[in-house]
Amino acid sequence: LLSSEGLNALSLEVRGMNTASFPNETIGTSSDPWMQNMAVAVFYSGLQHDIGLEFGQEPFAMHYHGVENGKPVRYEQNLLTPWLLASWRYRFEPLPGVGGIQPYVSTSVGSSLYFWPMARAGAGIMYMPDRRVRFQIGVEGSLLTYPYQDLWFTSRRFGLTYGISVLF
Repeated sequence: LLSSEGLNALSLEVRGMNTASFPNETIGTSSDPWMQNMAVAVFYSGLQHDIGLEFGQEPFAMHYHGVENGKPVRYEQNLLTPWLLASWRYRFEPLPGVGGIQPYVSTSVGSSLYFWPMARAGAGIMYMPDRRVRFQIGVEGSLLTYPYQDLWFTSRRFGLTYGISVLF
């Protein structure tokens, strides 16, 4: 079991993402679930390092090509992609004179639930109005790789992220 000191180092985080896909989206997603462009994470926090697991779902524009029946083909889709990532975040010392605003950088690696490799990196600021709640805003980019006919293609997303953490 975790000690009470270990429990004080756990946090639950919910965040949203307002990102754009590269290549550009040319069609909408085929579904519209409530958990689109969202992520939920559990982090274990040290003094300045956080490690955790994050589950999220967002649409990735996918443009890929190949040959079918001897003819070249090209496909485009905007697949709502669930993913699970192992995350690391470094929180810098709070900025002096600005009320406890703390810069951070983060990186994550893992997989979509289709078993396609995925990576994410970001930077931003956090604000902790009390010892149990932390708000964040920042920018992030992600890279998803996926196969088609023994070739690998990529889709990227970049934009704003924002969220709240509850520390236990």
